[in-house]
Amino acid sequence: MNPNARHKYTYFKLYKYGIDTFNAIFRLSKATGINNKLFSTAGLKDKRGFTTQLVSVYNTDLPSLKKFYKQSDRNR
Repeated sequence: MNPNARHKYTYFKLYKYGIDTFNAIFRLSKATGINNKLFSTAGLKDKRGFTTQLVSVYNTDLPSLKKFYKQSDRNR
């Protein structure tokens, strides 16, 4: 991996429904291969509602996150 391809922090919005924050981050971690300890969120959100949450990932490359988005689009 080229160190220049990595960003110190990558931010994105996480849209979720029917899942708590911890479980959502766990699933993101499994789908992308990124250690779940590298994800950070600002607070917790209700698992019963439609919620939007800002998430940051430390020292990762964008293609790893794009894997998740491609996979999630197939599951909709």
